Amino acid sequence: MARVDIIMPVRNGERFLRETLATLQAQTFQDWRLLAIEHASTDATPEILAEWRRRDPRIEILPFARERSLSEALNFGLDAADCAFAVRQDADDLSKPERIATLVDAFEAAPDVAFFGSHGDIIDQDGRKIAEMDVPLGDDAIRAVCLFGGIACHPSVAFRMSCLREVGARYGEYFLDADPRDRDHVVPRLAEDYFLFGQLALLRPGRNLPQNLFQYREHGGNISKAKVADTMRAAARASACLGRAFSAIHGTAPVRPLPFVNHGDMLLDLGGEWDFRDDFEVLSEALPRAFGPSASLARELSFRSCLKDRRRLPMALGFAMHAQRHGMRSSEKNSVKTWLLRGLRDYPIERIADPVAELDA
Repeated sequence: MARVDIIMPVRNGERFLRETLATLQAQTFQDWRLLAIEHASTDATPEILAEWRRRDPRIEILPFARERSLSEALNFGLDAADCAFAVRQDADDLSKPERIATLVDAFEAAPDVAFFGSHGDIIDQDGRKIAEMDVPLGDDAIRAVCLFGGIACHPSVAFRMSCLREVGARYGEYFLDADPRDRDHVVPRLAEDYFLFGQLALLRPGRNLPQNLFQYREHGGNISKAKVADTMRAAARASACLGRAFSAIHGTAPVRPLPFVNHGDMLLDLGGEWDFRDDFEVLSEALPRAFGPSASLARELSFRSCLKDRRRLPMALGFAMHAQRHGMRSSEKNSVKTWLLRGLRDYPIERIADPVAELDA
């Protein structure tokens, strides 16, 4: 049994797979096993995995049916894991040599933390750096943002397996004992990470490490880029569940996080609504009551306050004041910019014409 299991679903990943596997073999921490979940590829992926398996017996190939979802594939990996810590890895991303060692050291230094993400670079298909990841840092930062998306970059994350098993955490499944209306809610793909991390953060601490530990590859094949509309609708449904769970767990007035969600650095057009001041007032009272005051929460509420009036001038002025006071994160800038420029060819906004009907369907 290895101390770390690396969970890597892959479908048609031949283009980048060899480079990814090489970064795993180059890890300074070597007590790992790779669970390569081969999701019915039709390219050379199976042959590449078999070749590397012959050279390195720590690589295990787990065939998985094509018709099953990404959430099911990830849960298949969690079920197969037999380790202290499970590390996520995508087949097109690259891990720095010290990544696993740093994550293991972090878990050992903080035995109450259920999951760690990290800082990292965004690279293009040729491996050139094009940006840096924008993740919330600080002890209270993840909890402060857990209802709104953007908790961590999913392929950077590692889990303490004992915590996941204790709370019954699963990808795409509702595992909170909170609101019975959501007991059967499922997010099969696209926002399964937001749904998992949001629920987990309501129960256990999570953190992002400031170290730059991986490179996230952005290219035309990324699922979230190819299906933005479906991603945002899945995030909207997850948001409704998380809001109800938060209120039930902490005994607050019902909160509605949906108007303030910027999963994927985008906002949703909620049927033409623009005035969310009442929703923000409830949030601004409920979150400090549940989580306690912190600098991270104050910053998050400052940004969400910019989104309570969706008219262009109030939002632009509110964001300018927020940025002057707290600085500007790229996810915040992109979310506001996309909304202000909506309607232009390069800035589409997904619209939910009847949010209540659609989210309760």
